[in-house]
Amino acid sequence: MEVVYQIESIYELQKVNCKDVRWLSPDDLLIVQEHLSYQNRTMTIEKWEDINAKGINYCGVILKGKMIGRACVERYSQNKWETADVRILPEFRNQGYGKQVVYFITKYILDNGKIATCRTRIKNLPMQQLAISMGFKEKN
Repeated sequence: MEVVYQIESIYELQKVNCKDVRWLSPDDLLIVQEHLSYQNRTMTIEKWEDINAKGINYCGVILKGKMIGRACVERYSQNKWETADVRILPEFRNQGYGKQVVYFITKYILDNGKIATCRTRIKNLPMQQLAISMGFKEKN
């Protein structure tokens, strides 16, 4: 079971400095592969291109050449895009990096004139708290 949040205006979004966040490109494949290894997942260039072709674009928090966190934008409808797949390496959690990637993606969505949504499992309280702290409201 999931809970869905949304935010409709840039004025509702909590501002965060995201100086360590940037869009990822195929040139980042090696650091993406390293990052995914903590979840026992892999990434190939073909898979990367397929994800991008579906309208899913990732950003990453890069510190000293290492990707410690990520999030993506999923363009799933004409007027709503999702801030999705928010992941921070365990040793870097509770240091503001989740807020940075959520802000980066959500601001991009709102700047493009879309409503930003975010969903998570009902038992994922840290992600729910993060969404609420950034200005998302639960959608009934």
